[in-house]
Amino acid sequence: MTEITNENFDELVGRATTPVCLEFTADWCGPCARLHPLVERLADDYAGRLLVGAVDVDAAEELADRFRITTIPTLLLLRGSHISGKLVGIRPYEELAAAAERLLRA
Repeated sequence: MTEITNENFDELVGRATTPVCLEFTADWCGPCARLHPLVERLADDYAGRLLVGAVDVDAAEELADRFRITTIPTLLLLRGSHISGKLVGIRPYEELAAAAERLLRA
């Protein structure tokens, strides 16, 4: 899983050759801590086909503002610069995987 910051966003996400899943999270967020292992599993299961990155909303406020993140945890699914999907809150792994599959087929 890749840490996405204000400084590396354009390089890692803007130039990604695969679709991207961004997890907007924070250390102090309990629900984020419960979702994070599932997102890590998604990163492992889709390695090479999907770039999965974590964005700390406290450290990367600019990105949180750019994508209008008002609730965490939030997962954004991107194809290029286009937002293809958004999942808010804790979701089961099967729902995350289904969203990843839809993104890969799009």
